[in-house]
Amino acid sequence: MWQDGAVHDRFEVNWCEQMPPNRERGPAQTTSASQGIGPQATRRPSKIMAEPSYDVYLDARGLVCPMPLIKTRQALMVIEPGATVCVLATDPATVADFTNFCEATGHKLVSSEQKDGIYMFVVEKA
Repeated sequence: MWQDGAVHDRFEVNWCEQMPPNRERGPAQTTSASQGIGPQATRRPSKIMAEPSYDVYLDARGLVCPMPLIKTRQALMVIEPGATVCVLATDPATVADFTNFCEATGHKLVSSEQKDGIYMFVVEKA
């Protein structure tokens, strides 16, 4: 929430410490922007140490080009270098978008997978 009390959805970023790519998102605790992690951010507690870990989990399913990439860029702007963003998307165009975006910006595309019509990308901030 901003000072005017309105929720600005275009800045929503979901944060997590341990969020495996195939697990459904559960309830999360909301933290404020004054805690330094961005507006409308949610932090999730770690559950299983052996599963993949991401600094930011972004659910862009249902969004079409260029929105998954724009949301990813917004998330990358507020995290430290070396942090990772996990993005879920359903738009097939995101495969080329994320590859070209990482080549152009210097961020590292750690992984790119597709299963059952859902694309998962893990991007490490340069």
